[in-house]
Amino acid sequence: MTKNSRPLVAITSGILAAAALALPATAQDRPYYIGLLGITSGTTAPADLGFASISLTNKRGPGLSDADGSAVLGYGFGDAKNGIGGQVALHVTSLSDDFGYSGYLSLKFSRQLSTGAAPVYGSLQFGQLANWGDADGFDVTTTLAFTRFTQIARGAGQQPLPVMLTLGAGSHLRNVDTDPAVFGGIGVGVSPSTALSIAWTGDDLTLGSNFRLQGAEALSIGLG
Repeated sequence: MTKNSRPLVAITSGILAAAALALPATAQDRPYYIGLLGITSGTTAPADLGFASISLTNKRGPGLSDADGSAVLGYGFGDAKNGIGGQVALHVTSLSDDFGYSGYLSLKFSRQLSTGAAPVYGSLQFGQLANWGDADGFDVTTTLAFTRFTQIARGAGQQPLPVMLTLGAGSHLRNVDTDPAVFGGIGVGVSPSTALSIAWTGDDLTLGSNFRLQGAEALSIGLG
């Protein structure tokens, strides 16, 4: 899979805790599910959470129509609320070649910047670390993101809708992931198992939907 491939289907699973996305406890504990597809967030995975993700796409990149996939294995550490949270991830960039033939490592740090009913988180991520195979030789990438969690009040007796707002900038997002760009998006939880989102990735607009499987809350599916 080329660097700029965008997922058509993404399946994510939390391995060591009942959480599917790298979201803080304030977001996980809401009655309605929340997610934002297509861009990184200002959060990291909670400490001691292992996560795995498989993404499939019907288009590998500009001028390419071949379907392909990618995979991520990661682990969260630290405490973003009281100090610094972090996560390390192994990215396999193609599933059409021999599995593990090419990929890279990423390292992400986060910090809770404000508390209350609408907490804000900030993160700094470094990608393309120790890359190999087809990914060998790409420059290290840097991404800065801020995420705010809030909610939309509704009528009496109705659950408020959780909202996730993200704004950030990255060194390699535009023009086949070679130039810097800004990105942003909003995700809204519309039911205990469904979230809808829209995001500008720096190069294109992604409309997404995330689904948490009932009875298997550690597993989610995203379509975008």
